[in-house]
Amino acid sequence: RLDPDSFPLLLGYKELFFPLVGLVLLPAIPRVWRDTPLQLRIVDGLAIAFGLIIVAGFFLSDAPVMDRLVYARRLALLPLIYGVVRLLPWRLASLRVTIRLIVIVAVVVAAFGILERFVFESLVWREWIPAGYYYHLHTLSGLGAPGSDFPTQGLPVVFYDLTAGEPERRLVSTFLEATTLASFMALGTILAVAAVRPRIVGFAAGALILAAAYLTLGKAGWLITAVGVTYVLAVSLVRRLREPAWLASMAAGLVGALVVISLVLEASGSATGALAHFDGLRQGIGSVIDAPLGRGLGIGGNFGEGVL
Repeated sequence: RLDPDSFPLLLGYKELFFPLVGLVLLPAIPRVWRDTPLQLRIVDGLAIAFGLIIVAGFFLSDAPVMDRLVYARRLALLPLIYGVVRLLPWRLASLRVTIRLIVIVAVVVAAFGILERFVFESLVWREWIPAGYYYHLHTLSGLGAPGSDFPTQGLPVVFYDLTAGEPERRLVSTFLEATTLASFMALGTILAVAAVRPRIVGFAAGALILAAAYLTLGKAGWLITAVGVTYVLAVSLVRRLREPAWLASMAAGLVGALVVISLVLEASGSATGALAHFDGLRQGIGSVIDAPLGRGLGIGGNFGEGVL
């Protein structure tokens, strides 16, 4: 069995993403510029500025080096992904292939999740993959948020939703974590309904992925799915809704609906997890007002040891 000191090596394969992106991206830049001279846009400047802020925040922070590295890695994903999308020579055919691959992966993950949730729970998470021990090492090694390894009915507490008082099992599938999985299932559902042809195949795939999204009990995933699928169906049936003015009206209506929903939830005392996120957003905005230039990487947050 692994020990807490060697456990990070198990997850180290994900860090290969960064050099692989570099190996793919850097050789493509001269070719793209030669074929089609790249004209810098305002968004490009914002991405570059964000990257520079990450670098400055890393060196100016007083947090421990490991805390700074954790947050630098997470934040660097944004300009890296933007750079890939912006600089690589994308074509419509390659985009369609990418969408199909995402939907296929989502279907496989959803199918496995439904099986592990209802059929093979004990076999998968207690015999094949000791999830409790995994999360215990995850926390001891400093890679997981404190308390995420707390055992509940023989499984990690993150496998359950506790907002209703009684633990309710969440579908976690290959992600071993329901919140992120819910967002991926939302993306898979939207792409399946919007882009997979023939439509019967797209809707069948979307229905399977949607079922998995529902079983994650992830409120944010539900919301993303509802908004995305509603938008896809609306613009498919009423092409006028694709016009900028209608899009702006729909966005304003969505924001207003979210405000009303949050007020109703707060008055009823329901969905405490969702309200905690709203409260975190409010505190984050207040922190930006108090310190517009920030306090450096690794200060505060789930994975930071610094004190705000």
